[in-house]
Amino acid sequence: MARISGVRVGATAMFTAAATLLVGVGVPANAAPPSPVSPQPAPQSKSVRGDVSAQRGIVVRDLKVSSNRRVVSANVRWNPGLIALKGNRDRFNLRLVAFPDSSTTSVKLAGWTSTTVPNRPQRVRMELSEAQAATLRTATDVVFTASQGYSSPSRQDGRYNRNFVTFKHLSQSERRPASASSSTAPNSSRSSRSSRNCRTVVIRSGADLSGCDFAGSYLKDLVLKDSDVNNSTFAGSVLTGIASAGLTGSPRSLPTGWYLTAGRFTKTAPPVPVPTCAEGGACVVGDTGPGGGTVFYAAPTRQDWGQYLEVAPMGWQPATTDVDPTTGMPNFGRSEGVSDVDPRTIFGCMDVSVGILGSAIGTGLTNTQSWLAVQACTLSPVSAAIMTGDYVSASGKDDWFLPSPDELNQLCRFARQQDTASTDPCDSTGSLRSDFATQDPMWYWSSSENPFSEPNQALGQCFLTNEDWCITGEAGAGNKDAIDRAVRPIREF
Repeated sequence: MARISGVRVGATAMFTAAATLLVGVGVPANAAPPSPVSPQPAPQSKSVRGDVSAQRGIVVRDLKVSSNRRVVSANVRWNPGLIALKGNRDRFNLRLVAFPDSSTTSVKLAGWTSTTVPNRPQRVRMELSEAQAATLRTATDVVFTASQGYSSPSRQDGRYNRNFVTFKHLSQSERRPASASSSTAPNSSRSSRSSRNCRTVVIRSGADLSGCDFAGSYLKDLVLKDSDVNNSTFAGSVLTGIASAGLTGSPRSLPTGWYLTAGRFTKTAPPVPVPTCAEGGACVVGDTGPGGGTVFYAAPTRQDWGQYLEVAPMGWQPATTDVDPTTGMPNFGRSEGVSDVDPRTIFGCMDVSVGILGSAIGTGLTNTQSWLAVQACTLSPVSAAIMTGDYVSASGKDDWFLPSPDELNQLCRFARQQDTASTDPCDSTGSLRSDFATQDPMWYWSSSENPFSEPNQALGQCFLTNEDWCITGEAGAGNKDAIDRAVRPIREF
């Protein structure tokens, strides 16, 4: 139980053995409790202040811990300007709060609240039980806080619209015997918090509370609207009944179970945002993928290669030269990332047959990597495999590749607005999407060789008909040195 000059108030301890709080005038830290007397109100100033921001806030001096760590004492000088405001609707609170570890979990060791103006200056003596003293010694941080509130006479909601808060952190040397191990960890919970002591800041609507340390403070029923609480510390504070609309910034910490949602302190957890496809969430065909491309295929379940395929956007920019130094053949249609056509280039790797025949969905990447490992392919910098392998999207993804025949078929179905859940061969039904330019004919390279021909052919597929050799949806082979085949990179994730 706590006692104010002999008057007993409600229990405040968190342990079986209760803490005792004695509040008086000029009581030495090691003195016996004063004789029971009724608390006397302090003389009131006749001036009525409309702004108390110039005052010194609440002043706490001579904060001391006894040698046995069972008594914490201090001198508290409450703010006279706030007391002098018309109406005398005042509240005073003292708290001793421990943080057992580096989290926001707190334990109240002692506390006192009164609506009667205390004597000034006020000598505070908090007597702790053995269990509480043990917590004080071993905690990573212990905070002594003093809170003073004022409610305008016109308010009918019982809330306090002007307030002061100050605090003192008890150092480890103050809390621990000299014989304690020097290897004891520093105040990690304190060092992780903000350090601004906002003692002279009037806590009210519109206040700049950025970086303020309110750890362990009594903020019950405060009016705190349209205030900046960025990087402020509220761990261990009492926020019950607080009116807090329009708050801005992100606090460094809040009491356990409290959140800042839509500018308010609340005990209702904010909804967990659902990540988009680009952020690593679930995807459907047509979504923007993590690489900045468009998802054109979604497997029903996760596969060994992943689950989704995305295609690079129109105007993708391969990081290769414009002209094959060997053949002098241009890379038709290329521009600096703004082209409305896909670049056309040779497949390359002439006179080379290495058995790169992967056709299934999930084999395009391996095919492309195999081509990039073939020395003969490096002789043609504008080859299809090198162009896709060199591409880096604006999002920084560099794992693009030529699609396998089955992947290319799904891309064709997507481009022609056919059902990509089906793996049936692409056909001429459906119109070509606008992000696949109407280059006639539109034939795309795959990453697979033609298994039934000489080494100088690779497989591809026609997306748009205009020539006998390019029939919409038809897959077939083309000579590796043909310059009228287009390239579009894809990636899996």
